[in-house]
Amino acid sequence: MMDVEYKPEDPIHFGGCALGAFMDKKFPKPDYLWDNFIARGDFVMVTGDTGIGKTLVTTMLTLNLSQKRSFGALDPQYHRRTFYVDAEMSEADFQERISRVKEPITRTSDFYYLNLLGEEKEMDITNPEHQDALLETLETMSIEVLVLDNLFSLSSIKHFNKPEEFIEGLKPLIFKLRRKKITTFLVDHLNKEGKPYGNTAKLVFLDYILKLTKDEEGVYEFEVIKQRRMGVNKKDLTFTINEDNKVEYVDREDLVSPEQFKRWMENNYSRYYPIPSKSKAKAIETMYEVYEKRFNHKPFVSALSFEKNYAKEWNNNAGV
Repeated sequence: MMDVEYKPEDPIHFGGCALGAFMDKKFPKPDYLWDNFIARGDFVMVTGDTGIGKTLVTTMLTLNLSQKRSFGALDPQYHRRTFYVDAEMSEADFQERISRVKEPITRTSDFYYLNLLGEEKEMDITNPEHQDALLETLETMSIEVLVLDNLFSLSSIKHFNKPEEFIEGLKPLIFKLRRKKITTFLVDHLNKEGKPYGNTAKLVFLDYILKLTKDEEGVYEFEVIKQRRMGVNKKDLTFTINEDNKVEYVDREDLVSPEQFKRWMENNYSRYYPIPSKSKAKAIETMYEVYEKRFNHKPFVSALSFEKNYAKEWNNNAGV
């Protein structure tokens, strides 16, 4: 019997770098998709209420990016080749949505679309084999931006409040995409409390969380809940989308008025009263803070006056 030479594996070693040597290193600057906003390799969650328009907004955001076209006030640095994985809407609906875009789409080879409903294929982004196959496709096609629409349809995560499932399933994919400098937009839903689904472990690995809102004036806003870097001016993230799917920047300061303020309070009070605020006074106090922060303008009447004159008809069952 032949003797087999034993060769132990190389020992595991975690080295470090002295601060002086580290500070002498030259690192490349972030390659931003838009000026100081979202860089190559960032993992971004786009979240919002069901039916608010997350798919429409994410489609136009990345389609415009692929064409080096502005999205509201966001001006892209370059064309970015995009791959959109859709498990949300039908192929016919997506085609109709794109056909309504009146602005010319000249770089059609910079936007790729995969509809899993039409293909009758399943993709599980928590499955290691599916992850590797997706990454191979992205690398072969020189993709810079990936859209995954949406987390519920594209993963086998059963319990979103259990960190183990998210960490084991998605953490490897997130890290691989980061290393390949592929920016990823993951579309997700909000829970009943108006917060992103899941636990802290899920949110910790994300570079950005963009919460999409839409007011009664039809104005969208991306509220940046989390960002790793100094980001874009909040005012640059308000916009409208018209029937031709053209995106236009909106300055909220141009919209505010006493009538708009009263309409906003009336249309949104059910989010605050009687749940989570049991009293109208507390709900109004909270809403005044939200209004001032969102519109950069103080409410037009005092909280006491509003409660006395305008909140009389607020329904105690509105939040149920």
